[in-house]
Amino acid sequence: MRTATRDFALVYFEQRALSGRMKGFEPGARYSWTWFDPRTGAWSRPIMLRTDAAGMFDAPAFAGGGKQSRRDVAAKILRVP
Repeated sequence: MRTATRDFALVYFEQRALSGRMKGFEPGARYSWTWFDPRTGAWSRPIMLRTDAAGMFDAPAFAGGGKQSRRDVAAKILRVP
């Protein structure tokens, strides 16, 4: 889910989901990515990312490392001014 202005998005990954390339964001913009654990209600520290000229970026590694989710997890993505 992403707003029309591309400044806020929510992403949900089910257990064993693979992370990937996120698209449709503002080209050359900075974003804050914050993981959310739906089991505990805990938020991670924000990870700063920058989109490429096409408005895409790679999703960061899941908690515990790796490109595959060990359990359900969500993320909040906010454009940084």
